[in-house]
Amino acid sequence: RLRPTDCDKRDFGRLLAVICSRKLGWAALMCARGALNAGVGLLTCCVPESLHASFVAACPEAMWVPVPESPEGSMALEGLGLIRQHLSEADALVVGPGIGPDQESHSLVREVVKLFSGPILLDADALRPRILDAIEPKDNLVLTPHAGEIKRLAEGLDPMNFARSFAGVVLAKGSRTVIFGGGRALHLFCGSSLLARGGSGDLLSGIVSALMARGNRSNLDCAALGALWHAKSAEALARQHGQEAVTVGQVAEYMSFALRNDF
Repeated sequence: RLRPTDCDKRDFGRLLAVICSRKLGWAALMCARGALNAGVGLLTCCVPESLHASFVAACPEAMWVPVPESPEGSMALEGLGLIRQHLSEADALVVGPGIGPDQESHSLVREVVKLFSGPILLDADALRPRILDAIEPKDNLVLTPHAGEIKRLAEGLDPMNFARSFAGVVLAKGSRTVIFGGGRALHLFCGSSLLARGGSGDLLSGIVSALMARGNRSNLDCAALGALWHAKSAEALARQHGQEAVTVGQVAEYMSFALRNDF
């Protein structure tokens, strides 16, 4: 629908993103671009302090918060107090893109998710049993794993049974994307193989979490609509430029073609 003429930026959601490490900074930019192009009103991104200046220059539409980092370049646990200041203002939280495998960043994430009672999207290296176990209840969670990450979360159980029985929403990414939630399984039959690139999932996390922050749809509907926009954007890009000589950043730019018929 068209936006009402009498509105404020806060009417379109306030999203807090706890994302990236020094080695995986591109993931933060992909996630941020996805959220911004999905129409979120305010986006605040917590990133390692060494990346702050370059990210402000690369994406000035977001608010970038410099967080203390470990010698390995991941966000340090001492940054919890700083992140906590922004949690009370957020309508939704996205965690994981680019945070990497460092245990200190995982400890930070565990503490952050325990402090937030709103809708949370977990992706990438935040999709670990140790982090998932810290969140109760789980019915306000959206997980966006690929096949390997579902297997890691299932801990020896059948991955699809885990996805079907999970209390929240599981957006199982792949060539045949399936979204599980509320006893339903929604199958996505559009998209393009040009999405088989690093950063594609980070872009999707930004899109879905932006919809969650707006607060006017269920988490299941946010996951389904976000996956559809992501897929349709890739289709539009492939029609114009093919599937090879393109980048994930261009998928974000083509979201306008996917959204313009949604009025």
